[in-house]
Amino acid sequence: MSVFSFRQQVVFAFLLFVLLLLLVPRAGYDGDVHYWIEWASYIFEHGLGNVYQLESNNYNPLYHH
Repeated sequence: MSVFSFRQQVVFAFLLFVLLLLLVPRAGYDGDVHYWIEWASYIFEHGLGNVYQLESNNYNPLYHH
């Protein structure tokens, strides 16, 4: 049984990640992605504790963590 070095494992993981990005460049529905971008921007500007002041946010608590 062959044991791969740490460097080989890192290169392999990186190549798998790049392959994933090429195969699935836009995962998710456009509407959902739009909401996540809006919520992330709001959280960045106002803090996580204020995310439910945004009218479009109707997800359960702790979902944004």
